Amino acid sequence: MIEANIRDYTLTVSLVVEGIAALIVTFAVAEAIVRLLLDARFRQTPIAISHAGKE
Repeated sequence: MIEANIRDYTLTVSLVVEGIAALIVTFAVAEAIVRLLLDARFRQTPIAISHAGKE
């Protein structure tokens, strides 16, 4: 009985740790995508500003 409880506890802990790891990976990928999108947007901004002043 005690061994079954320890096995259940171990399984629960491993699932929680795996879930947290999956969340960390998900947020890391989302952050990378956002950084790429913002980087691409800000690279275009100085060109738009430089052309706006000359018109």
